[in-house]
Amino acid sequence: MITLKFLQTCFTSPGVALPNKDNKNDEVNASSIRWRASEGRGGIACCNPAFSPEEEEKLVSLYGEQKKNIVENDCADLRPSNRFTYCSKCQIWRPPRCHHCSACNRCILQMDHHCPWVNNCIGYNNLRLFFTMLTFLLVACYYAISMTIVPFYELVKEDLKHGISMNFFGLALYQELYSIFYKAGDYSKRHEGEEVPKSVLWIKVVFVIVVTAGCAISFLWSYHFRLLCAALTTIDHQATLTQKRNQLLQKLRGNAPTTKYDNLRSSVNPFSQKGWRKNVHQILGPNLWYNLIPSIGKQKILPPYLPKDDF
Repeated sequence: MITLKFLQTCFTSPGVALPNKDNKNDEVNASSIRWRASEGRGGIACCNPAFSPEEEEKLVSLYGEQKKNIVENDCADLRPSNRFTYCSKCQIWRPPRCHHCSACNRCILQMDHHCPWVNNCIGYNNLRLFFTMLTFLLVACYYAISMTIVPFYELVKEDLKHGISMNFFGLALYQELYSIFYKAGDYSKRHEGEEVPKSVLWIKVVFVIVVTAGCAISFLWSYHFRLLCAALTTIDHQATLTQKRNQLLQKLRGNAPTTKYDNLRSSVNPFSQKGWRKNVHQILGPNLWYNLIPSIGKQKILPPYLPKDDF
């Protein structure tokens, strides 16, 4: 499942706002735009992801038509915002929460971040796959820890019993790693007259690796789950923190709010449905158990939640 979700995240388009046909001499088609894996646009090595302009335009159309004169000068920097913005690099009007990625040089719908581990942007169309992949990785790390913690504990007790010097996680781990890869025969005896199988050494190495990876993935998973519950992307969250910092600096300096929107910029999220369950289902789908079933077909995603009121 980890490999399946990883490949699906790599080869699934995050949702891209393509240049308008009016801005080009010819129509946008698969021959005029290619997504190469070497450019960080999905895929692996020489395997490039498929490109379908019809599918991308269908995703953009879910956000509705651009409203006229909705961007005001005094609140154009409000984030998260439900207003269309203009990309000077792609020269297009893009839907709300659509941002230009400097890594792959394209406008991503509901962009969360550009992930180098999957060689692709994480956005509206593949955020669910990315989060599901993190979930399976986390479960795999916890399973590996549960299978190795008892043998690891017994080995630590045995080392302490025989007075083995301790320098890392209670073990002479560096010496044992050196014995595995370079001097397999020199360190075969851990205690006097006792042969130590190589599986004992590997248990120590694997336990340290899965604990380290488990801690890192746990932090990453909890961070993204918190964003899912709040209906925020990584960009929205970082922008909100910046706005809070600026407001705090203004308060400390004694500067009054300059616009009527300043008091709302850190507290109002127009994309939150006033309930963390609804926000999670918006990304992961109405049936959460469906994400646990191996499926190579195209998964149906919910249309983006668009608030009726302007913020």
